[in-house]
Amino acid sequence: MILRQVITKFFSQLIFLTLLACSGPMDKILVDPGITLPEQQEIKKPSQEINDLQEKAAMLFMDLSSNAENKDFSEVFSLLDKAILLNPNVPTVYATKAGFLMNLKRYPEAEAAFSQGIKIRPHFAELYFGRAQAQAQQGKMSEAEQSLRYGIAAFNLRLKDKPDDPGILTNRALLVYLMGNEKLALQELDRVLKDHPRDPTADFLKKSIVANQGKDRWKLEGILQ
Repeated sequence: MILRQVITKFFSQLIFLTLLACSGPMDKILVDPGITLPEQQEIKKPSQEINDLQEKAAMLFMDLSSNAENKDFSEVFSLLDKAILLNPNVPTVYATKAGFLMNLKRYPEAEAAFSQGIKIRPHFAELYFGRAQAQAQQGKMSEAEQSLRYGIAAFNLRLKDKPDDPGILTNRALLVYLMGNEKLALQELDRVLKDHPRDPTADFLKKSIVANQGKDRWKLEGILQ
């Protein structure tokens, strides 16, 4: 699907996010990040018209990104805003919009779009991660840390149903790393790789963290923008 391909640049970093379950000692933040997530209402599938608008916006974004002369992305966001007007309760539209804004380095607008998506789907861990990145790019580090805590809480909810999922465990490890706990993040990744020694995302994230030692953790090469 073209939409998935377009957003890959931004959301590939979100793939590196899924954590560990309940066996063995774990740092308190993994068990209790100090966050209580609000209840989440059931989300209906978006209409075909909304999907078509997102697809059209994605195709246009691709074309404009590869065009050295025309860099006017206003039509892209007009299409997404039209989708929001049709149904303001589709979190993926806000995620798509925020992803495009992040690619364009329009961080305040991206933060707002992520926050709008979170209001609709407060258990969507990737939205918290995206918002944290937008906040960090603006130098809003305390807000970014709080978003990361919410993201960890959201991943913890997923782990209740899939306690050994290497993707969730790896993603959560990334959030832990971004909060400044490199040692714990590497410990968690080692645990993932012990049970899933061929998991490519956990292995890649571990190597990236090791290579980034002593550098800005928000500029993790190959994962963060």
